[in-house]
Order: sequence, then C-alpha cells, then structure tokens
Amino acid sequence: IERRSDRLVGDCELELRSDGFVHIMYGILPTARGKGYASDAVQLLLDHRRTVWPNMPLLFRINANNAPSIALARRAGAAFDHVERTVEGRELQRWVLA
Repeated sequence: IERRSDRLVGDCELELRSDGFVHIMYGILPTARGKGYASDAVQLLLDHRRTVWPNMPLLFRINANNAPSIALARRAGAAFDHVERTVEGRELQRWVLA
C-alpha cells in the first residue's frame, strides 16, 4: 500500500521452502510499475530475511522474459543458478542470493 494515497500497488512475501531456500516473491500492479515499488519491496524482504532466516539462501524465480525483475535480482546481489520449467511449461530463471 502506498502510504501517501493509501492505494494498493502490489504484494510481496517470503516463503520458507523445504529445499532449504527462502523464496522471495513480489508483484506490482501494472499501473504502479516503474516507480521503485519492487525495489522497495525487495529491500524490505531482504531486511526481514536477515532477521528471521539469516543463514538461509534466498531464491528468486523469475519469468525468463522479465528483464526488470532479473535486473532487480542482480542489484540485490543474486547470481544466476539455472533455468527451470514449471508444470505449465513456463520458463523461469532461478537466481540465488547466499
């Protein structure tokens, strides 16, 4: 929620996975993209992860054609791990921040 307008701009969360990763997820509504909300959300999630799961690696799973999210993962310090396919056939890039 944007504080100035009390308007919903997106959603974000962390998920502790059984494979030893903390999965970072965020989505910004189309009308709010390009305004830094995703960067703010990722920073908040990184800070929270350092407090709750400080020694667990962080996993970004990003649609292969989503250049802004790939750039955001890079800026956060994540490194490309590999490409996976979902059961629906979507190609996702896995980026890991140790």
